[in-house]
Amino acid sequence: MKVTTPSVTSLTVAFALLASSPAFADDSAPRAMGFIPSHNAATLRASMIANPKRGALLRATADPLPAQFDAREQGWITPIRDQAQVGSCWAFAAVATIETQLKKSGRGEWDFSEKNMVNHRGDGIPFDYGGGLETAAGYVLRGSGPVREAYDPYVGNTNDWPKAPSPTLRPALRVQDIVWVPPLDGTSESRAALKSAIREYGAVEVAMAMYLSESYLKGYNYYCNTNISRNHAVTVIGWNDNYPAANFGTTPPTNGAWIVKNSWGSEWGTNGYFYVSYHDIAFGFYNNGCVYIPAADDDAYDVVHGYDCGGPSYDTSNPEIARPVFSNDLQAVVFTAADGERLAAVGVWTRLAPKPYEIAVYTNVTRGASTRGASSPTQDGVLAHSQTGTFARPGFTTIPLDVEIPLVAGTGYAVVYRQTGNEPISTVVSTNLPKNDDPFYGGYTFTRGNGYVGWTEKDDSVRWQDAYDAGIYANDTNGWALCIKAYTRNADPAPASELPGEAEDGTAMLADLKTHYSTLFYETFGFGPLSGLVGTSGHSLWSRWMTTGFDPSISEDKEFTVSIDMSSGSPIITWDPNLGKSRTYKVFGRDALAPESPWREVDRDNPAANGARFFRVSVGQ
Repeated sequence: MKVTTPSVTSLTVAFALLASSPAFADDSAPRAMGFIPSHNAATLRASMIANPKRGALLRATADPLPAQFDAREQGWITPIRDQAQVGSCWAFAAVATIETQLKKSGRGEWDFSEKNMVNHRGDGIPFDYGGGLETAAGYVLRGSGPVREAYDPYVGNTNDWPKAPSPTLRPALRVQDIVWVPPLDGTSESRAALKSAIREYGAVEVAMAMYLSESYLKGYNYYCNTNISRNHAVTVIGWNDNYPAANFGTTPPTNGAWIVKNSWGSEWGTNGYFYVSYHDIAFGFYNNGCVYIPAADDDAYDVVHGYDCGGPSYDTSNPEIARPVFSNDLQAVVFTAADGERLAAVGVWTRLAPKPYEIAVYTNVTRGASTRGASSPTQDGVLAHSQTGTFARPGFTTIPLDVEIPLVAGTGYAVVYRQTGNEPISTVVSTNLPKNDDPFYGGYTFTRGNGYVGWTEKDDSVRWQDAYDAGIYANDTNGWALCIKAYTRNADPAPASELPGEAEDGTAMLADLKTHYSTLFYETFGFGPLSGLVGTSGHSLWSRWMTTGFDPSISEDKEFTVSIDMSSGSPIITWDPNLGKSRTYKVFGRDALAPESPWREVDRDNPAANGARFFRVSVGQ
């Protein structure tokens, strides 16, 4: 018999099928999994470089770690969910950390939509394929979610899922930071780091190998002592150093277990929970633990710009795991400013901590238009601001700028991220790019002139190379992008005297007019939690309002969507008019925002034909 070695691609496909197919526990109920890491995910492995004691990774506390801890006893944990037949464990585990953070901080009990995260992943992969920690990161950091469960309820049957597409909704809040907890490696230091993270954040997403056979599972005590593929994501919410080793089917070397929240409903396990031995070979060993941290109520930004729609893929400079592609200390991305933006913060990834950095912003730069692009991201630009700091923990960090930088419409600006201090460095890139130019899934392709890698020479001069031409494309057929975000705030809203007030058809509205621009998305608004729409030729002005008699819990109201495409220079408005017989909607246009410029009804299907520059929608009964 001829034996062939499977390719990396075939291995990935086989892993995907394994991860999303049903497995069976001793209760004979079908269970889905669905964790699939990037084949280069190991290069993202977080580490502490200045202090070998990884327990110092997280915020120092005066009291030592206790022998046992359970976040449920603190009242931080939200109810058990059920992923049913869909390989969506990665989304449930990620959402659980967000919900826990909000409850722990006194911001109430939230229930976010895992279905929305699965359907709006940034790489265009089908819902039943599975995903990883990186997939969830791409969704929340580009501002696609999280959204409330009530506006996009979960569907657990794979046959029914395609019949229930997810609406495009404004996120209920922003996720501004992601903490990477270094993988468990069998040492007491790595175990202490995970314990510290659980105590500080309440819940940490981890990957494990979940194969429900009697050799691994006894009752609801799990111990895998075989080096097999990770296929499931869960949230670990506590530990017990004294949990008896005798409780496991195969006896581990010592006592001790993690307390784990699963996503298979409360009827599985002990009310949905189970124990995993400290000595489980696969639990948390391959990938980082992960915590997704929501922004404070008063610390949100209006727009996020970035090219890495699908989340981080690998660290091209990690010499411990893969041959480094880059060994650069500088990275930069370039964007074009829109009306009324103020650059307020920058977001970057690093797998290393503590790590000093410098952020610099250049305005009025010349973007590369030639075949080979501009000579540098700062070409012809002016240094508008710089500041320094130190990353306290690996992962994604949003760095508020000491001053907000006004951006002139139509001009280029560059965000430069420099890693200072001693080696090593961390260059995180994304290959989880969309298969097409659909703006919702990331939009504009990462091309020449959008990003650069750079080197500081011995004489302190800087040498730049366009990232598109850095040679990595030969190895990654889907392309790649630098993982740097720019956060902006809108210009001051229009004065109250310029707001449209009551619509001409009598529908009462509350309006909030602001300038808006997005690098990643066309404007698509769902009438779920809010409704919104205005557009211009030459500006991107938008409005959000709630209308009287509008109920987002009614499917007809919730599923109605409106989209604006400004790419042609004049607004193209498209509708999904599932409003039912009880609803009407009209489009009104206006030549200016001045009070003397009246709103007038325009052709709903061709608003630009009426010559108006500003538009809004009225929804009534």
